Amino acid sequence: MTTATTRFSAVSSTARLSFAGLAAVVTFAVLGSVTQIAGAQVKEAQLAQARSDAALVAMARVADAAPLQIVVVTGKRV
Repeated sequence: MTTATTRFSAVSSTARLSFAGLAAVVTFAVLGSVTQIAGAQVKEAQLAQARSDAALVAMARVADAAPLQIVVVTGKRV
C-alpha cells in the first residue's frame, strides 16, 4: 500500500505565518524570563563575591599587622 505524501491543504499560508509568529513570541517571552532569572542570580553572585573580597581585604589588613614568618626549606634531591 503506497500513499502519496501531499501538503495538508487545510493549512493556509496565513495560518502558517500566524503560528510562526506565535511561536516566535512564545520563544522570546521564555528567553526574556530566563534572562531575568539569570540576571538576578548573577547579581547575587557578584554581591557575594564583593562581600567575600571585603572580608579578604579585612583579613589581609590584620595579617599585615602580624609579624611575618619566612620558612626556607632546603634539601638535596637523591
